[in-house]
Formats: sequence, structure tokens, C-alpha cells
Amino acid sequence: MTSRIRVVRFDKKPPHEHRAVRHDWIRRNRVRNLDLQRKSALKTRYNISPERYKQILAEQGGVCAVCSNPPVGKQRFLAVDHDHSCCPGPKSCGKCVRGLLCQRCNTALAYFQDDENLLALAIQYLRAYANRSKDQMGESNRMESTGESENPVPVQLLGE
Repeated sequence: MTSRIRVVRFDKKPPHEHRAVRHDWIRRNRVRNLDLQRKSALKTRYNISPERYKQILAEQGGVCAVCSNPPVGKQRFLAVDHDHSCCPGPKSCGKCVRGLLCQRCNTALAYFQDDENLLALAIQYLRAYANRSKDQMGESNRMESTGESENPVPVQLLGE
């Protein structure tokens, strides 16, 4: 006959006191806790180790792969970018990791849904607007020098 071991809890504290102790520990160990959460997220979401993250970061020179800016402000880390055609959704197999991006570039790629054609259209739009702006600037400078009055020319934006 096997005997059962009965565990008696002597700290019969109410749940709110346990929560207070837990929150106090988290507050005292904030940096350690953030590092543990980051390591866990790298493994569970992207299937890469912290060492692999550091290796990619070193290969990129510590900056975003798109805009070449370092992480700033509250963003201490660059986001892991992966190929969504391989692994749709927020999780990755680890083999399709493309690089590390700042929050702004990562969000921009997400809005464009990794669609190269859509990005190309956006580039065309920006270039067309930049050219129109330069033309208008040249026209206004010419008018100022000749004393002609400025008649606004309606500009039709793409997609209107």
C-alpha cells in the first residue's frame, strides 16, 4: 500500500497578498524579467536563440535592415522579420527569418503585406508627387523672377 504525502500550506494568505508579492518581485527584477520574456518570445515566436538574434544584429551593424537606424526610445530591440509566405501569422519556423527591423519599418511592411507590387506602386506615387512638387517649385520661382501672377494648377493625385 502506498502512502500519500500530504502537503500542508502554512502560508494561508489571501490571493491578493500573493499577487502583491508577485508584483513586487516583478518590480524589483524588471530588467531581468524583461530579458527572460525576450528570450522566451524569441524561442516561442521566431524559433531562434538569443545568440542567433545577436548574430543577425551584428551582421546588420546594430541597425534596422531597411532604414539603417538604431532602435530608439522605448524600443530597445529591433523586431524579427520573417517571410509570411513560409509561415503565415505571428510565429515563424526560424528558417524564414529575413532580418531585424525597427518598429516603423516592420509596421510599414506589415501594412503593405510583403507585396512587392504594392510597394512599387507606392514608390511610383511618391516619385510622381516629388516630380510635381519640383516642377511647381520651378514654376513659382520663374513667376517670381518675371513678375507673373500665380494661377494654381489643379493636381490630380493617383487613385483619385
